[in-house]
Amino acid sequence: MNTVYKGEGSMNTVFKGEGSMNTVFKGEGSVNTINTVCKGEGSINTVCKGEGSMNTINTVCKGEGSINTINTVCKGEGSMNTVCKGEGSINTVCKGEGSINTVCKGEGSINTVCKGEGSINTVCKGEGSINTVCKGEGSMNTVFKGEG
Repeated sequence: MNTVYKGEGSMNTVFKGEGSMNTVFKGEGSVNTINTVCKGEGSINTVCKGEGSMNTINTVCKGEGSINTINTVCKGEGSMNTVCKGEGSINTVCKGEGSINTVCKGEGSINTVCKGEGSINTVCKGEGSINTVCKGEGSMNTVFKGEG
């Protein structure tokens, strides 16, 4: 476990499985990875470089692969909750106010970018990938339940 803390706030990290966890916090606020559990092979990397909070409390990895929230950058106010229960990777970027909730329960990858106010809820339950971009106010709900 490699943990770096370079800002104001608090960081709580718990690792209960095989693999590695690297957590870096370089801004004001708090990073709560208290209940971040990895029960499979791979690694969880989390980076927060802005004000606000990143909640990976319920970030659970139960399969092979990695959850790369290294490029998960929060540069605005709000919260982020990410869950991965299958193979593949999730890359999430939030640059505005609001919240992102992303769930991946199958193979493939999800790339989600939010650059405006509002919220994005993305669910992937099949093979393939989802690319979702929100650049305005409001909300976006995307569901993918098939192959492709």
